[in-house]
Amino acid sequence: MDRELYLPKSWTVDRDRCEAAKIPDDRDFATKGDLAKAMIQRALASPLPVAWVTADSAYGQEWRLRRMLEEVGVGYVLAVPKS
Repeated sequence: MDRELYLPKSWTVDRDRCEAAKIPDDRDFATKGDLAKAMIQRALASPLPVAWVTADSAYGQEWRLRRMLEEVGVGYVLAVPKS
């Protein structure tokens, strides 16, 4: 229903590389957690019935993402790394 392309910081600071790949000039670096939050916020603003979110450990260690889900009352199952 939604997607975001993660771009490493090494890409977003190399404007020539971004231009060659047709990445818009206004695209800045964003963490995977920030991208997930943006997608979830768009889903919550849509008419879709959002009751829960699942994600792997790349997102499970993002406390800001967990806090946002708790604040909006959305259930979640996020994996966490063993460490």
